[in-house]
Amino acid sequence: MIDHRRLEDLRAQLDGVDGRMLELMAARQRLVEAVAEVKGRHAPLRDREREQAILARIRAAALDAGLSPKIAVPVWRRLLEVSVEHERRVLEQVEDPGACCGCRDPGD
Repeated sequence: MIDHRRLEDLRAQLDGVDGRMLELMAARQRLVEAVAEVKGRHAPLRDREREQAILARIRAAALDAGLSPKIAVPVWRRLLEVSVEHERRVLEQVEDPGACCGCRDPGD
């Protein structure tokens, strides 16, 4: 038999973790935007060597934290991919303000 009270409590905890993760992802997005503005068109969007180092660090940190690398590494790989794409869009917006990807309020 399902303990519905316990299930709801666990789901509420998950919702709280999700909220904290969103706050951290928003902070990361702002840093990606700052990196794009600093690099401009003077540096390549991707640094494959850095990406591999990040993934290795995430794998080790996941193990230390008790998180399966089979969860952490693909999530970070995707995060890196969408971050590079977001950086590209930020650079396009600098050149063409109408090219915003929706990350910023049009009134900004």
